[in-house]
Amino acid sequence: MKIEEKPVSESAVAPVMPERSRQAEQQGRDSSPIILVLGLLLLLVGTGVIAYLSMLSASTLSFISSTSQLQNEAEQLRWQVITVSADSSRPVSEQQSELTAPFRSRLTEWQHGDSPASVQAKITPLVKQGNQFADQAEYAWLTRHYVFDRETLLAKGQVAADLTAIESVDLNPFLASLQKLQSVLVQSETTLTWLCLILAVLVALVGIGGASYGVVGRRRNMQAMPITEATSALLVPEYDSREDCDVKGQGATAGDPEHASKASAKLSPIEEQKSRIADSVLDTEQMLDSMDGDRESVVMLLEVFLKEHIDDAKRLSASLERGQCDEVSLISHSLKSVASSFGASRLRQRAEYIEHCCKQGIAVHAEDIERLDQALKELKAAIVAYLAEEAEREQDAVVVEEMTCVEELANAEQIGGVAPEVIQDAEIQPVETDLSQIKSSEVPDIADRDSADRESLEAEAQQSGPQREDEQLDVLNVAYVMESMDDDAESVKMLFEIFIEEHALDAKKLQQMVYQRAPDEIDEAALRLVHSLKGVASSLGAESLKRQAEIIEKHFKKQQVVADAEYRKLEKVLNDTVVAVTHYLTQNAAVVA
Repeated sequence: MKIEEKPVSESAVAPVMPERSRQAEQQGRDSSPIILVLGLLLLLVGTGVIAYLSMLSASTLSFISSTSQLQNEAEQLRWQVITVSADSSRPVSEQQSELTAPFRSRLTEWQHGDSPASVQAKITPLVKQGNQFADQAEYAWLTRHYVFDRETLLAKGQVAADLTAIESVDLNPFLASLQKLQSVLVQSETTLTWLCLILAVLVALVGIGGASYGVVGRRRNMQAMPITEATSALLVPEYDSREDCDVKGQGATAGDPEHASKASAKLSPIEEQKSRIADSVLDTEQMLDSMDGDRESVVMLLEVFLKEHIDDAKRLSASLERGQCDEVSLISHSLKSVASSFGASRLRQRAEYIEHCCKQGIAVHAEDIERLDQALKELKAAIVAYLAEEAEREQDAVVVEEMTCVEELANAEQIGGVAPEVIQDAEIQPVETDLSQIKSSEVPDIADRDSADRESLEAEAQQSGPQREDEQLDVLNVAYVMESMDDDAESVKMLFEIFIEEHALDAKKLQQMVYQRAPDEIDEAALRLVHSLKGVASSLGAESLKRQAEIIEKHFKKQQVVADAEYRKLEKVLNDTVVAVTHYLTQNAAVVA
């Protein structure tokens, strides 16, 4: 009865299903992936638009804050015109320029700051009005405190002149224009905020709708199956869902420590903030890219900066006290160029502002020097940290290299069966007798091997010598250095001067280090000197100097004795490079003069 009727009704469901409903369901299943892809694209586009609007909102807020500071400075200047009295012991013209100097400095910062695109056309007229406002303020203050002849000047006329000058300051449209611009910016920022909120809500709704559509589509597909298949399908997903839940639960519990460690590594705000600050203070990756990955040259430039530029703030302050504006401009320009090559954007901005003030005749205040000094201190801390990391890295590399040499000597001892002292004696002691007269029983086999190795090395040296002489290697590649320094002539000049100052006598220093020791005892300082010279030669494009330094360094690392001819050739190539660098500096100085 019920058991007999149920199969009949179930088997009759699928054949009786209308053809149109099947086609509609088939079209719905085919269009599901397209709808999901469109939803994902909408999510991505909405997220990008929200990020862009948030950036515009932040820029607008920053410009509003800068405008408010400028407005406060203007109000303070207007009040000082009425209240500040002149000092009889100082010239009136000097006090007049000091009265408006803070306002003019703030106006320059506001003009060169980041401004929204919608108000860039209004900035130039406002700057002109601001300069006119400052001129009128100076005239009003000068009119109020100027001393006339008492016999020829009526007190009533003096008061009228004071009132007229002060009224001209009050009637200047600069403050009203600033207030109007600020209100427009506030409205624009409010609109951007509302747009961000609306887009965030829409993106959330699209995400929820996409998830709901996926769930509904899955249920619809399950209902479209025949009942016999649907019942089996219902059982399998139920089992799979429970299994998936168990697996997910086990994976979550088993993976929690790993995820927790990754989350702690990724979501540490203090470390992220420090890394962002370090990137804005010093960009070593940019320096390595400009130096073709030569870490020695980067370390050398940073060390020279610590020696020559870390006290530039004090030099600027002393030059300002002496009134040497040209010296201040030169120091700030040099510091700006070096900071640009280091990727130190914060220091570059401070130095560039001081240079701009000197060129425009704007007074540089003590606060500007303090900001520059703070940026220098931050850069110094970043440089010291980087140099410490590089020193540790170099020490680790030296330790690994020493361990490798020890392993090679141990392997040679095991293979040859001869003590290291015998090997060293065989390498150091020259062979004065004829090898054909020596009996094989008197000398171990290792002597034959050493003599064979020496003959092969001499043959290689004879073969490689003419090839190296025939090759046309660059003594100095100025174009390469300019390209690596982004065509910054000041940085190139500084690099060349450092090379002459610190590396011109490296060949003689190396010979003194080597001659003070046994031929097979390689001093670590000598190895570092050759390695540093090779790195500097690479940064200068001096391929001939780099090749010769590589040859000597290779012999040092293999604990091999270097011939005197190689040292003499290094000295000759180094002298040629120094002459080329000196010639370039002389020509450059003549062009500048």
